[in-house]
Amino acid sequence: MQTLGDNVYPDAQDPDPERFYSDFDNRFYKQYGPVLRTRTLFPANGNKEYYGDGAAARNLWSPDNQRWYGYEWGDLHVLVVDSEQPLGPGSPQRAFVAADLAAATTAWKVCVVHRPPYSSTTSTSSSTTVLTDLVPFLEQYGVTLCLSGNSHNYERSHPLRAGAVDPTGVTYVVSGGGNGLNSFQATQPSWSAYRAARYEYVQCSVSPNPLVLSAYSDTGALFDTMTWTR
Repeated sequence: MQTLGDNVYPDAQDPDPERFYSDFDNRFYKQYGPVLRTRTLFPANGNKEYYGDGAAARNLWSPDNQRWYGYEWGDLHVLVVDSEQPLGPGSPQRAFVAADLAAATTAWKVCVVHRPPYSSTTSTSSSTTVLTDLVPFLEQYGVTLCLSGNSHNYERSHPLRAGAVDPTGVTYVVSGGGNGLNSFQATQPSWSAYRAARYEYVQCSVSPNPLVLSAYSDTGALFDTMTWTR
């Protein structure tokens, strides 16, 4: 199970100390507990992970306890990026991104980053930092799909290369419905293939051929899908 950041909105104090051991217990383990007993959790950091006196770092495991990392799941390679840490030239994270994507030899490559490079919630909801410092690597190294959160809604782009619709490009999906929803304030741009302000989750079915993305409502109804073939 891969998260897209802002896994919990922690506070410095437990609001219900008589019933829960800690604030993180109340806001995270109560909700995720049944799933965590049976599935591996791969968290991505969002801005909320840097709140709450470091509670996220004490409770969320990641490979080698890194803020950015990569892992493989069958025919899929996943690069997890921390959008709250530097990505510019000379940064350790930038060097890791380049080396990780260059070394991946799986059939499919997917990137996870909390702040979306393409979001039409508002005129400023796309992350210029991610767009400038990360997207060129995704295009260069053949990443098929980029998953993000932050905007509290669902949006899927057409495959894009250098901002233009291109069948060889990267598809960007925002899956951010959680602590409230964000309605779309900006007109739907030409790069946006589907969008909806709704609670949902995304499932990826991975094989050598094809890769299938399915988006489900919080009631389990399929409402959007995309298939990639090699």
